Amino acid sequence: MIYNLIGRRERGKTTLGYGMARKLRKRIIIDARQMIQRVDVVRITRADDLRPAMLELVNDDAVSEIVYQPQDDDLAVAFEAWTAATKERIVLSPHVPFAVMVDEVSFYKLDAARFQWLAKCTPREAVHIILTAHRPADIPTSIRAIADHWCIFSTTQEHDLDVIEKRCGNPRVVNAIKRLQGRSYVHWDDARGEMAVCDDPKLWYVSLRSVEPKSTVPRLVESKPAEFELEN
Repeated sequence: MIYNLIGRRERGKTTLGYGMARKLRKRIIIDARQMIQRVDVVRITRADDLRPAMLELVNDDAVSEIVYQPQDDDLAVAFEAWTAATKERIVLSPHVPFAVMVDEVSFYKLDAARFQWLAKCTPREAVHIILTAHRPADIPTSIRAIADHWCIFSTTQEHDLDVIEKRCGNPRVVNAIKRLQGRSYVHWDDARGEMAVCDDPKLWYVSLRSVEPKSTVPRLVESKPAEFELEN
């Protein structure tokens, strides 16, 4: 499945996306801003280390998460290496469910062939792709068109609201977005055509920097648990 997390800066998009990713046992994340600083994950900075790390992720039960934080200024090259390694690992391990998270998609070319393959050719029930962006336009139309879930934080640009309304086909969604405050967001389930307002960040907060026991990782949306029960 594909999850688009949209909204202004410092509203909680990365935190929400990371909490969603941790619903699965195996996570592959690209984090150019180096937001994730946890000691219970494998963090790498060199593209040459991607494939060995991915192999360890699948073969070692103690390893649950690979976070790639590229140091090279050429993020296009880094993203191509990351998508290549991610595709290879998914193809070679079709039995393993993965969360694949791209934080701040404006850094990358999501219309590149390998990422398009990840979005369109992987099984929806096994590979959960989580994207964070400031604006809908940061995500290519080809990806927006097939997204399963939208989590939309405070958004004020009229053009962005128009895009959201056209995509959802429901003016209630935009009206709800305009009323959002703080770290609240609107969840739009595109398959069901249903909307929910999620206004309690304590229900989905998970620390990006400190280590928490797994039992404390909260449900994403208490009122609609089935939609985000990603653990496999």
